[in-house]
Amino acid sequence: MKTVTFLGTGSFHSAAKYGDTNCVVKIDGESLLVDCGTGIIDAFSRSGLEMTAISAVYISHQHGDHLGGLSSFAMSAGWSPARPLPVICHEDVVHHVTEQAAGSIQLTVVRDSFVFAGVSFTMHPFPHITGRRPMTSFGLSFAAQNGSVVLTTDVNTAHGSPADKQRWMELFGGAVAVFHDTEAGRQTGVHTHVLTMQRYPANVQAHLMLVHYDDVSTLSARLPSAKVVDRGVVYDLDAMTM
Repeated sequence: MKTVTFLGTGSFHSAAKYGDTNCVVKIDGESLLVDCGTGIIDAFSRSGLEMTAISAVYISHQHGDHLGGLSSFAMSAGWSPARPLPVICHEDVVHHVTEQAAGSIQLTVVRDSFVFAGVSFTMHPFPHITGRRPMTSFGLSFAAQNGSVVLTTDVNTAHGSPADKQRWMELFGGAVAVFHDTEAGRQTGVHTHVLTMQRYPANVQAHLMLVHYDDVSTLSARLPSAKVVDRGVVYDLDAMTM
């Protein structure tokens, strides 16, 4: 059985209200924490989930709401240099991770995929920030019972070449659920704005699960076929269908 529970669903600017967009993917009793922001200890307290139940952590990129709580999490969950926390990340993120929690973690460095609890996870390099100091966030996809599941982590799909955008829509279109960061207020350029998502194909919009939002009040009206994710809710991924 595969489930996902979001410990928070907010952006950097709305984390005080909604929490950091970090989640727990549970596969047959093994739990993978996807991203570990600065508010992770409070997020676990609110959720009722046990930090000690986490088997490994995946870090998508170096922003504080995705990485800033790794050291405190490792210590609070009882990991130590003698019993290091398994952490998985892309090779481009390694030095940021080791700066956060050197000594208390055991790193698995990957380029494009990894296996957790017998399930293959594919990494997707999504453009997060462009310009003089570009940043990539490495989203994930993996198979559930009726199709794939996508976690975008942080992406702005307005960036990228036409070939990139076609590839992303093919990825999203083949998924039973796309847990997609979004923003509905001003366009910051670092997340996909709802105006961009309104141009997604109808079959993609129908499987969007919206997270990392700043203002939830208008999302349902502007993307009526998408669903807004609530933190603390356990989503049964194997029950989702195309």
